[in-house]
Amino acid sequence: HITYLNTNAYGNYNIGHKMIQVIQIKEDLFVYPIFKNGSSSLKQYAKRNKCKMLFNEQVRRCETITTYIREPKERFIAGVHSYIAFERRKDPNLDYDQVLEQIKTKGLTNEHFVQQFWWLNGLARYYSGKIKFENSRQLLDLIPDRKIPHLEFPEITPEQHEKIGEIEFNLAQDYKIWDNYMDKTINLKDLLNVLSKT
Repeated sequence: HITYLNTNAYGNYNIGHKMIQVIQIKEDLFVYPIFKNGSSSLKQYAKRNKCKMLFNEQVRRCETITTYIREPKERFIAGVHSYIAFERRKDPNLDYDQVLEQIKTKGLTNEHFVQQFWWLNGLARYYSGKIKFENSRQLLDLIPDRKIPHLEFPEITPEQHEKIGEIEFNLAQDYKIWDNYMDKTINLKDLLNVLSKT
């Protein structure tokens, strides 16, 4: 059984229920974790080092928030595969191809693979300051002892990778960030105004 999630006019996952969380990694470094972009490593680091966490309205205290962005198609493929693996834990008989078809044709989405643009919309509910984008690969510099979460998921096969990659999923806003704003700092509201027209 698959749960269908509400989407808005941009086809983005409904963020109304989601708590916004920012991690204070250093005195002047605040990081907004995004699923499938090292968020588990960030949260593990925060727990090990007793980092301060800011929630919802508290994030307004930040002058600049850093977020790590992943190559959009790569993240989509990894996210869909992880999502199905999670669902198969609940229902081992879940048909992989059937879920792909539902993602492809019926608007099924989930926070593991929904656009990174969606996550920024979520942050904007409480924050209108500056945001800095860095490549998710740069997390290794921030967290040298980064641990890959051990979830015992089967590795994606070449066939699964190809099938997910063939799904037409709107990643236009994410590619706008990836192509134009990496290693840059911009006002979040101004950015979202630009992206909403993409």
